[in-house]
Amino acid sequence: MLGPGSHTGELRPLTILAEGPFTLGAEGPMTTTLRVPVERIGGGPRSARFDIVVRGPRGKPLELLLGEDVDPWMLMDENPPNDLGELLANRRFLAQHTYAVAASTLAAFESTLGRRMGWARGRRLRIHAYDTVPYADSGYDREDGVVRFGHRRDGRERLSVPLALYRDLVAHEVTHAILAGYRTRWSDQFASLDQFALHEAIADLVAMLSVFSSAERVEQLLDPLGSGATDLTGLDEQILLSGLFSFGDGLFSHGPARQPMRTPVPTGWR
Repeated sequence: MLGPGSHTGELRPLTILAEGPFTLGAEGPMTTTLRVPVERIGGGPRSARFDIVVRGPRGKPLELLLGEDVDPWMLMDENPPNDLGELLANRRFLAQHTYAVAASTLAAFESTLGRRMGWARGRRLRIHAYDTVPYADSGYDREDGVVRFGHRRDGRERLSVPLALYRDLVAHEVTHAILAGYRTRWSDQFASLDQFALHEAIADLVAMLSVFSSAERVEQLLDPLGSGATDLTGLDEQILLSGLFSFGDGLFSHGPARQPMRTPVPTGWR
C-alpha cells in the first residue's frame, strides 16, 4: 500500500527490536524485520507522513538520516548494537526503530481499509522519540497532534531507557493518532466513555498483535528453554504456561497506567 510521497510502490526492510531492549535473542537484543513503504526520507528523519524528532543528551534535536545523502529514497538499514548500553545510547537506531514501527502501523490500517489515512492535525505526525517530558506523560496529545515518548531509569542499566524502543508502545500511540484522524468524534470533548474505551481497546490490540507478528518472539515464548523442538504435539500445557498468554498482563509495565490522550473528559464523566 502506497502512502503519499511514495514513488514506486516498493517496500524496504528495516530492522527493529522485536519487543524491547530487554528482550534478548541469541546474540543480543532480539530483532525482527518490517517492510515499510518507500518514501523520500529527509533529515530528522522526516518523510511525507512522519516527522521523527530525536533529542541528544543536551536536549537539542538531532538531524539524523535514514536514507543516503545522494539518494534520499534509499533507506539504509542498520542493526542495533549487541551491547545494551550502546543500544540505549544509539540515537540513529532509535530513529530507525520508531519510524519503522510507526510506518508499518499506518500501512497496516491503510491496506486493511483500502484508503489513505489522514492525521487529525497537519499532514505529518510528529513523534518525539526521545523527549524531555516525564516518562509518565508519554503518549499521544490530540490537541497538538503529536506523540511524545520520554525516557526512564531502569535498575538493569545505568543509562535512561527510551520508551520509544518498546515496539508495543509506539504501535499503541500511533494507533491513537490514526483513530483520531479517522474518527475525530471518538475522542473530542463530546466523546463518551465508551468511545474513549474503544480507542484504548483498539490501540491495545494493535500493540499486542504487533509483537505477536514477530515469529522470533512467538517462537521464544513457545520454547523458552530453547530446546528447538519443532513438533508442537502434546505441548498444550507448556503453551498455556508460557509467556505467550501472560504478555497482555504486562502491557502497562513500562510505566504507570494512565490516559494516553490529553483530551479532557467532560465534567460528570470523570
